[in-house]
Amino acid sequence: MKLTRRKFVNLSMTGSSGFILGLELFSCRDKPQPEQNEPDDDNIQQVDFKTPFLEITSTGEIIIIAPVPEMGQGVRTSLPLLLAEELDLDLKNVTVKQGAADPGLGGMAAAGSDSVADYFQLMRKAGATVREMLRAAASQRWKEPSGMIIIANGKASLKNANKTISWHQILPELKGMAVPTEIELKDRETYPFRGNVKNPDLERIVTGKAGYGLDVRMENMKYACIARCPVYKGKYKDYDAENTLKMSGVSQIVEIPSFIPGGDNYAEVVGGIAVVADNTWSAMKGKEALSITWDFGENQDKDSGGISIDASGSSVILRESGSLEESEETSQKTVEGDYRLPFLAHVCMEPMNFTAHVTDEKALLVGPTQVPRFIQESVSGIFKIPRTKVTVIPTLVGGGFGRRLAIDYAIEAAIVSKKAGVPIQVVWSREDDIRHDFFRSISIHRLKAHLGTDKVHSWIHEIYTQPIGGGPIYEVQGAADIPLNVSNIRISWGALKTAVRIGSWRSVAHSYNSFVVNCWIDELAYTLKMDTLDLMIDLIGPGSGDITTSLPLRGWRGNVTVNLGRLKNVIDKVAQKANWGEKLPSGRGRGIAFSIYKNAYSASITEVNVTSSEVTILKIWSVLDCGEVVHHDGVIAQMEGAIMDGIATVFHNEITYHAGRVKQSNFQDLSWGRISHYPQADLEVIASKENPRGAGEPPYPSIAPSIANAIYAASGIRLRKLPAYHHGLKLGIRDL
Repeated sequence: MKLTRRKFVNLSMTGSSGFILGLELFSCRDKPQPEQNEPDDDNIQQVDFKTPFLEITSTGEIIIIAPVPEMGQGVRTSLPLLLAEELDLDLKNVTVKQGAADPGLGGMAAAGSDSVADYFQLMRKAGATVREMLRAAASQRWKEPSGMIIIANGKASLKNANKTISWHQILPELKGMAVPTEIELKDRETYPFRGNVKNPDLERIVTGKAGYGLDVRMENMKYACIARCPVYKGKYKDYDAENTLKMSGVSQIVEIPSFIPGGDNYAEVVGGIAVVADNTWSAMKGKEALSITWDFGENQDKDSGGISIDASGSSVILRESGSLEESEETSQKTVEGDYRLPFLAHVCMEPMNFTAHVTDEKALLVGPTQVPRFIQESVSGIFKIPRTKVTVIPTLVGGGFGRRLAIDYAIEAAIVSKKAGVPIQVVWSREDDIRHDFFRSISIHRLKAHLGTDKVHSWIHEIYTQPIGGGPIYEVQGAADIPLNVSNIRISWGALKTAVRIGSWRSVAHSYNSFVVNCWIDELAYTLKMDTLDLMIDLIGPGSGDITTSLPLRGWRGNVTVNLGRLKNVIDKVAQKANWGEKLPSGRGRGIAFSIYKNAYSASITEVNVTSSEVTILKIWSVLDCGEVVHHDGVIAQMEGAIMDGIATVFHNEITYHAGRVKQSNFQDLSWGRISHYPQADLEVIASKENPRGAGEPPYPSIAPSIANAIYAASGIRLRKLPAYHHGLKLGIRDL
């Protein structure tokens, strides 16, 4: 692949990363050198080479900068690998360093499974550019044609000659060198280490040496725990801190206002009273000793059980075609169904925390986040500090799933630090973490279909949720944008009024819409006495090319293109793997489901055994096409995690509230499956040449509905409400 300078810049502007690779972003840095007559290798090593994504130090260390925070999705493996492959550079010989918030590193957000898609070309181009510059430097040093130079594994070598030199030894030649005007990217099939690498943090994680947010330490740092109103949008009226201030280790009390920085809901700070102490235990106990009078506000009488469509506003039609009236008149049967899926908490293994040191002139923030630049911009705006004086350094993240797209906990740390005059680490308890989350919205669905003898004549789907933003942007994906070979369609969305704040959760709306759509297809198939797979293919429609659905939504969400061939391929492959249609013993059943997430396609089949009230998940087959794959093992890991999340959402997890207060508080109320619940898994990643997508979210949405459909096939129990314990079902242990 040849890249001219113009194409190079244009490609660098694609996606959310917005990075422009230019001459000013490459630099060679001179260090003071002792006076001497002749240069030698020791003096040559006094020059560093620095780019946005790669550094070569004067001592020979090679550092690749990871631009996206690592929260278990593998970007500190996959993204550096893309750069390293262009340099024939084995990652085991490289230090991977997390990039601090910097526009030169692009958007830097770990969100929407976009990291690989956004940085796929950028990292390759960065590696290829450095490769050609190193080749030119060696050519200059040896006075040999550049075509005779081989760049690999930290060395430059001369073809057909026993002559090598380490990269750091030719750094002086790089000083002032122009960025190449044309770059040749290697064919990825020629990459020597392609996919065959391990996580650079693995050993440190396993041995407990890896640094997470709670491991951050700063000189003179203190800790803070915050008492927040148990009812969302409530505020403190008065408080008595006398007993708290008498406690050992407690140093001061800091009041935190309720506000939304920049009007962005993901930055919302609910406010409260912070207890500053010498250690977390003193801060936690001091918080418990506070006597606070709360104004519970508008949500104090709200109950999640009372959330209903009738109590909400009108809905907006997103997609409409044909004549539903004519369809109803000519159809042989009308089927209706209501689904209700619960609020979900993120329950990241590492509770929310952040460390900040904020003064009048500058700010340093270190901790787990999915959006370091969002924190940087917000802190700059709140405290009127120039952005260049706000340093945000992401640590390894102990789980994100969309929760750490919000930055409330980082803003809290900054506020307390500024008021307390010392570095502060804000730590949330598990109870804080669950009760003050940005929850996945509850969703209510009304469905209706008019049927012929073997055909669906109309498809009506009313979706009701609390929106993340101001309207139906994210909330209808996986329902309004799917291919539907149906003559008469009406899909609408309406807003629900709830008493909690809402945010992104793994796969966002696909987490509930894909569940409902696939279960509804299964319902219709049983009503028509058809095989679910046959009806699914019929509803997707004929052909194998692209089909575009236009919706009245913002940006690319308004025109969603689906490749029918890729979708049918994953469905066909998973059906073949599972030998779909084979006869099963009594009490056993299989369910099938598919999902489309940002041009990534997944399909899953689950087999269960149901005995009385116990469901044992025996096996799951799953196929994923997420475009060209960078790190195969990392994708498989995401598929395995999706299975466990799917099991948890079907059987265990929901958030409810009474009198405005979230009832659930810890792992005794919310649980994930154990190893003994994990089924046999037959997983396949399609070897694709399509543009790469992420793999964090696309595998999940087809798992839960395949489990639910399997339960119906085995027991006749239809899970129109989750979790399954509402139907008297519990999860059984599989024989290992």
